[in-house]
Amino acid sequence: MRQNLQLISNATENGRYSIVDRASWHMGDIASEFKNLSIIPLPPYSPELNPVEQVWQWMRQRKLSNRTFSGYENIVSK
Repeated sequence: MRQNLQLISNATENGRYSIVDRASWHMGDIASEFKNLSIIPLPPYSPELNPVEQVWQWMRQRKLSNRTFSGYENIVSK
């Protein structure tokens, strides 16, 4: 996880600050060594704070519900 946080920190422009949610693999005080990075806790289900949750909800409701797929390529092509 430190390597991932290091990549995020390196990609953050000078004068900017990054925030990472507190997933189980982000736990601990591993962000303290980075000057431009913080870890904050999010509620377990917070689609308004994590936009990708909206995408998965839309996919489940419109594209993936009540269907079967033969494999990954079949899912991607739909």
